[in-house]
Amino acid sequence: MSEERGALELEADREAVAGKLRQLADRIESGEPLPIGGDEAALSATSPVGFTVRSRVSDGETAVRVDLTWAADRGGDRYADESGGPDRERGGTRRGAVDADGADGPADLATPEDDLPAPEAGTRNEKKAAHEFDRARHFAGKGKTRAADSRFRQAVEADPADAEIRRRYAEFLLDVGEARRAMAEFQGALAIAPEDPVLRVAVANAHWSLGNVERATEQFERALDLSPEDPDVLSVYGRFCWEERGDVETAVEHLQTAIDADPDHALAHLNFAVLLREGGRDDRAETHYERALELGEGDATVHAEYGHYLWATGEVEEAARHYAKARELGAEVG
Repeated sequence: MSEERGALELEADREAVAGKLRQLADRIESGEPLPIGGDEAALSATSPVGFTVRSRVSDGETAVRVDLTWAADRGGDRYADESGGPDRERGGTRRGAVDADGADGPADLATPEDDLPAPEAGTRNEKKAAHEFDRARHFAGKGKTRAADSRFRQAVEADPADAEIRRRYAEFLLDVGEARRAMAEFQGALAIAPEDPVLRVAVANAHWSLGNVERATEQFERALDLSPEDPDVLSVYGRFCWEERGDVETAVEHLQTAIDADPDHALAHLNFAVLLREGGRDDRAETHYERALELGEGDATVHAEYGHYLWATGEVEEAARHYAKARELGAEVG
């Protein structure tokens, strides 16, 4: 190793290098193509891969270049010589270099929303779909948006008739700002399971978040028709009735019915508490907040809402503790 190369590596920010390599590894594991030698190539996560890393720090920024060697699908593949010379044969291996700085890429996914198989198309590989779905959730939980998107798509392709996978994919797409693609996946899920009240509520929530109140109302009412005593449906629809329609009477009716149906339903207690607080009934609200917290200790939304209540009543330190817990559980609290 030259003195110059050694000096550059010693100066490199190790944490930045490690982060860029993790991003690159996520792309390899998800099967996303990498820009190698001006072309696109996808490496399987199970391919034997060798690599060397070069890094340089300039103006506080760390640049990382990775030289890769991996098993080719067949012998005799060609690779671009890094010196700019002609392509060379190298038996059953390929070589190339990739700039790891752009490994994570922009947040937008830029993938067509209509190129996935229809619900009735093809055969079902439930085992592969379950595996890809688990990996998608893993990547999504770590904020690896593009890798998660790729895995969700592979899960849908493996089992086009799984309504839950399509629903969860749609909710992921909605979370990352891909509303049009999300609604396309929700429609695919509804084509498979039109009588599923949980799915109807998810679609209603999607329309509600996008400001489509009329369509949200239609979906909530359809869910209620399908399962009139379902506390999951009642607790969400109750909140919708007072927040969007100002119909407090109907909201109270639905939330009370939800609690009667399931006294241990944390969301019903939480929504009832919020409604009571907004109506100036702090005495009754506190009972339901405490019950919601008891039942939903690991729920970020419960801690965030309880924090709002405590802040409004002047218990600032206790509110801050619940806000911190909500952030720890993944909520964005301002």
